Amino acid sequence: MLEISSESSSAALPFKMNRDLKVGSKVRRRFTSESDEDMTEVGVVVHLWMDPETELQDAWIAFFGEEFPKGKPAEKPVILRYFASGLEVIE
Repeated sequence: MLEISSESSSAALPFKMNRDLKVGSKVRRRFTSESDEDMTEVGVVVHLWMDPETELQDAWIAFFGEEFPKGKPAEKPVILRYFASGLEVIE
């Protein structure tokens, strides 16, 4: 298992990490729906790791839908796995 700490040097890694993406970062995922509509969902990074098989940074994201809730969420967020490269840091 490959473990990467926040102190690791990217020069020592055979692949690139997104240094702006950290656990707790608010992110946006843009995508096109089945009906060709441009969609957005927002979430918070729950866990990050480097996948040695794909040589990409992977992430578990707690998604809340189209916008962040004000205060306590009415529903539990959906936790999904995405490549970090497909996420935009918004905070």
